[in-house]
Amino acid sequence: MKSSYYLRNNVALAIGVVNTILRTGKSISMAELSLLLPFLFDEKIVNALLDRHKYLTIGSLITMNRIALANFNDRYLSLLPLVYQSLSIMLDVKAITISEGVIYAKDLHPFNEMIAESESNLLQMICDASLQLFNMFERVRLSDMYKTLKIEL
Repeated sequence: MKSSYYLRNNVALAIGVVNTILRTGKSISMAELSLLLPFLFDEKIVNALLDRHKYLTIGSLITMNRIALANFNDRYLSLLPLVYQSLSIMLDVKAITISEGVIYAKDLHPFNEMIAESESNLLQMICDASLQLFNMFERVRLSDMYKTLKIEL
């Protein structure tokens, strides 16, 4: 799917998301990461996640953004190459390892420095929102999320 909507989506942003989550000491599955990015690459959703005055659950986030998420499957499919490109770069520099579809931190130091020095507001917003969203995802079954969002491969 080609769209100007996705022009701002790039590998650096996806690497930032992976790096932010792994820095917490947790791991993330490739399936979870693939579901996170379509949410995180939507400005309205990122702003909602960063709004400290709102208490959000994954269900309320989906309900509030049902129009924006109407084409979630298209977003999901169009961002899969970005997931694999970002993971490939992180594997090449030995920042991560992947075992049975789960991503683990190995040496995130180079990415921590790059992200800190980038001074990118967009990157910082997406990284901050990624932690909020990841914590929401931990409270639901991944298979339920795939059904709710009607993901078709």
